[in-house]
Amino acid sequence: MENDRLIKILFCLYIGGALLSIPLFVYAYDPTTAHAALTQEMAKVFNALHPATALSDGDSELLKKGAMDEDGGTRWMKHFYDPVYGRGFTTAAGREWQDSRAWAQDTLAQAQSGGAFKSRAYGSLFSLFSSDHDYSWDRAVYGYAWSDKERGLEALGHVLHLLEDAGVPDHTRNDAHPDIFHFGSPYESWTKRFTPDNVHIADAIGTTEPMRSFTDLGAYFDFMAVYSNSNFFSKDSILTSEYTGPTVSFSRIEWDDAGLPTKYGFGKIKNQEYKLVKMPNLPEWKLLGEVYRNEYKLDDENHLIVADYWNLLSREAVLNGAGVIDLFFKEVEKEKETKVLWKKNRSWGQRAWDWFSELSPFAGPIDVANTGPQYASLLAAVSDEQASNNTAGAHEQTPSAPPLSTDPRPVEMPALPPPGIVLGASAEGGTQQVPIVVAPADTQSSGVGGVFGAGSDSPAPSPASGGEQAASAAPTPSEPTPPPLAPDTTAPDVELVIQECGESISLELCAVMPGTLHVSWHLSADDIASFTVACESEAANEECAQLGTTTASTTLFMSVAGDTTLTFSVLAADTAGNRSEAVKKSVTVVSRPVVINEIAWAGTGAGALAGDEWLELANTSSHIISLDGWKLEFVPLGTTTPIHTLPLAGALAPEGYFLIESDDGAIASVSADLISSFGEGLSDGGMTLVLRDAHSALVDVTPALCRNGWCEGAIAGRYTMERIRKEASGDGQANWETWQFLEMAQAHNREGGGINGTPRARNSVNYLVTPSGRITGEMTLVKNRSPYIISADGLKLEFGAVLTIDPGVVIKFVSTNEPSFDVYGKITANGTAEESVAFTSIFDDTYGGDTNGDGACGTDAAAQCPLPGEWKRIHVHAESPGAAFTHTAFRYGGRWFSGQDFRTMIAVEEAPAVFDHGMFEYSFNHGLYSIDTDLEVSNSTFRYNNAAGADALLVAHGTPIIRDSLFDHNATGLMLSGTEAGEVRGNTFTENTQAIDSHESFAAFSGNQSSGAGVNGILLSGILNGDYVFSDGGIPYVVQDGTLRLADGHVFRAEAGVVIKFGTRASGLVVDGEFHVAGTPEAPVVFTALADDEYGGDTSGDGVTAGSSGLWNAMAFGPTSGDSVISGALIRYGGGLRFSPFALKISGVPITVEDSIFEYNKGIGLWLISSDAAISRTTFRHHIVPENAIALLAADHTTATLDAVVFDENGRNVVTDDTSVVEGL
Repeated sequence: MENDRLIKILFCLYIGGALLSIPLFVYAYDPTTAHAALTQEMAKVFNALHPATALSDGDSELLKKGAMDEDGGTRWMKHFYDPVYGRGFTTAAGREWQDSRAWAQDTLAQAQSGGAFKSRAYGSLFSLFSSDHDYSWDRAVYGYAWSDKERGLEALGHVLHLLEDAGVPDHTRNDAHPDIFHFGSPYESWTKRFTPDNVHIADAIGTTEPMRSFTDLGAYFDFMAVYSNSNFFSKDSILTSEYTGPTVSFSRIEWDDAGLPTKYGFGKIKNQEYKLVKMPNLPEWKLLGEVYRNEYKLDDENHLIVADYWNLLSREAVLNGAGVIDLFFKEVEKEKETKVLWKKNRSWGQRAWDWFSELSPFAGPIDVANTGPQYASLLAAVSDEQASNNTAGAHEQTPSAPPLSTDPRPVEMPALPPPGIVLGASAEGGTQQVPIVVAPADTQSSGVGGVFGAGSDSPAPSPASGGEQAASAAPTPSEPTPPPLAPDTTAPDVELVIQECGESISLELCAVMPGTLHVSWHLSADDIASFTVACESEAANEECAQLGTTTASTTLFMSVAGDTTLTFSVLAADTAGNRSEAVKKSVTVVSRPVVINEIAWAGTGAGALAGDEWLELANTSSHIISLDGWKLEFVPLGTTTPIHTLPLAGALAPEGYFLIESDDGAIASVSADLISSFGEGLSDGGMTLVLRDAHSALVDVTPALCRNGWCEGAIAGRYTMERIRKEASGDGQANWETWQFLEMAQAHNREGGGINGTPRARNSVNYLVTPSGRITGEMTLVKNRSPYIISADGLKLEFGAVLTIDPGVVIKFVSTNEPSFDVYGKITANGTAEESVAFTSIFDDTYGGDTNGDGACGTDAAAQCPLPGEWKRIHVHAESPGAAFTHTAFRYGGRWFSGQDFRTMIAVEEAPAVFDHGMFEYSFNHGLYSIDTDLEVSNSTFRYNNAAGADALLVAHGTPIIRDSLFDHNATGLMLSGTEAGEVRGNTFTENTQAIDSHESFAAFSGNQSSGAGVNGILLSGILNGDYVFSDGGIPYVVQDGTLRLADGHVFRAEAGVVIKFGTRASGLVVDGEFHVAGTPEAPVVFTALADDEYGGDTSGDGVTAGSSGLWNAMAFGPTSGDSVISGALIRYGGGLRFSPFALKISGVPITVEDSIFEYNKGIGLWLISSDAAISRTTFRHHIVPENAIALLAADHTTATLDAVVFDENGRNVVTDDTSVVEGL
């Protein structure tokens, strides 16, 4: 298509160059049919909404005549306006014609299109609005107001023609479309059928829908051009890389009148669906690449696409055109009051008498009658341009519009409770240790000296039988005492046995399913005095905690449930006091060690055979599980008796998968663990699968009854039935879902097609935060389930719900439909420096690894790398009680389409939000957009948010605190709009197009710094309608274009060290309120040019530059500026007005100027008009452009008192008129 497009442009350039006078080439609507019809409907809508000022039939005919005549001659070459690139019709070589937006408003360009000498003298020698070729906007207004109403209405018709062309996609997408050969536009060719007689758009609109309303003509062109460019294709710009939109929201096959299928891609504008493009009738996965893009068309058999285009585009054109007619009559009335165009129309001779009145608003009108001739000649002398060179300023050629954005402008982790200290629970490890002392039966005898209770009698003398006998008896020697026994120092041996470990389900450790444990200990000796048994449990276990003391039994029975590890220990002591080492045995309890994880009951592939079925088991534990002796039962619905039993064997790796295929070719790209028949197969009508272990104990089971037999999965598409959570019960219907396409690499079947399932891989639905896409209660996202995926339908945190995100969690968005995350509840992301939280694209391998399985971005050729705008946004709505993000990254979001509310990656709307150590990068639009909330951003980074030229951080209203953050390589770093207060401090800006843009905002700035190319300052614009202090923000303030106004009734202050720079000769400062400039000699308040690097550094980011006289406009204090004081000011390089240039003017108000310097200003340094001025310790120097420049001018009854004032090297030091006095010279 791109080649076709180039051919067309070359064709128009070469062939059309010889036939420019023949209307062959690039008209939009046919001038005599569609243009006339649309113009007629515009007038009808205007009349319906403004009956009191309705157009007559004759007026409408004049509008139609102008609309039809605009295609005459070579004018059609200027009927293009591309709002994305701000250009007119442009060739491949870069040749560009003026765009229609500018052409409609360019009086001189239209007047001079005749090429004769006189044509080049309009607005100078001859009246501006006297060319026969001029049908511009100003000519229309002027003619209707002053000279020729019919000519004015005819010119308005020309303008309406151009607006209608801005509603034609070919004309807003730089698509040449000559209506010859095969080059013509399908849309424009089809619309030729419409005439004023068969179009009734106005009747359909009636008076219920208001016409579009803007305050200037250019806004109507912008609106129409963006609308057609962003939402519709032209023939040769379908899916071109040149434009980001429109996007196919979904596709659907419909049948035409001949009964043939046509696949349409649909677009959406707000909630309205419309046929956008005809697509190849192929599976969606085949359309993801580039091969088939040339087969997307706008032509369909029944012209339904172009009909939808016309219904939307023509209606919008009519509503905008009616608005232009309304604007036209408003401008006519304004012209009658102001006579602006009447004055512009006058030739040199006519304007020679009143050129003084055409000075800038800074100068204001001068009453020549009350000004002496010397004073009048003085003003002429300091003007650097003669009146003869002035063609009324506004008559210069209107430039082409700049590239436009497609914006029409209008979310805590509760701390876990500490473990309770119960029954001797460890305060450190959180495990329960309960010592149990059990004493055996007492075996002591009455004997003395027995060891371990083994008693013996000691020899003892008999009592005397009598003294006589005793005395006469010979003494009898006693038997010798035996030696003492050796002490027992041998510790007892203890053996600890957990009976169930002999039947462990794991090959590497003792692992059992919930049930009863039989724990026993055996002793090697019979001299045991006591033993101590301890039980430690990772999770709370009541029986473990309540173990008691026994005096006989050496066996323990304990019920266990849940997922935990228990460790038993036994220590024995004998009667000699010997103690054994503690003997420990552990057992791991696994609730569901193996689960039925996925069922391909419908087979695989579009042409799947009945036998192409497979199913998958999953190991939920971190241990190797033996399947030896296990079995899988196939049970018909409504029964409990299996019709087929499949024996299992082998080992299942930790957290691994066991793939069972009915046929070796069912899954071509993934090998099976077991090839086996499923009996009669997995019935499409449904069945129950039962998994049992080697002892026939139930391990897992699928639901017994679902509405469609199987709870999930589908024959259409051959989608599998997937388990959502492996740790949850399998018999519940809610734990099953149908496979979802999440843009991840797919396994392939025997046909080479993608399998709509996840064999030997994590289930697609397990990636989802929640399958329903809604969070309604409390939820915590944990790292061991990360990454999570948000599907094409998006995610919603409901009002009242709470979401907590643990450190290290990654949430990825698919790119299909560019989903969003809507936050109405409370959200807290608890990232850390080591483990941040991330929201990013499915294609982003930096966070969460290669989730989509296509290889590493930048390394593998097949890998898809993420781009800005892969997903839309996280939207924290006003209903949310708050959002807090710590160490959280947001990447590759920001997709936006015309008609959507927020073009940003993160939106916070009227809800409190805190971002600390955030990372906002690669957004297609704004990185973060805060609307009317108290936003806090700290220690964060905003970088590479410049794809659409948007702001990295945009704050609208509220009182933001933005501190200690980095803004790097963005378009605008920080944009503030209408903030009531706030603080911006300690931030660093590098390589941004502009650092800070502050529009009518009242935030305080301090300690910021900026460097690199671009504007390294704080851009100020609009009207400051409240008290404000210009503090030293670390970087200069910049008034880039136009005027900053300090409103009446408020007090303003510029503190010492503040630098305010002005970007162009059109930029200045108007003071209507009270302004106190409070500089010091050491730190003056500087008012200077943007190019002046001496103060504030290289603010313009263009290298070393210096200022010169007249680089910026001026400052003007009006009569309501009150008791203003200018102290410690340095005012230099001002005086950029064309006539009567000056740097500072004080009009009708007293002023105090002290300790200040005026230098290098053009024309007049200080101009006092009807003012009482006290000037002290002030220097005026180097006012020498032009040669007779004036340092101080006093006029119109001014009294100025000078004290210690120095004049040095000025053209003239002091000049007064006859009514003014300067004292102290």
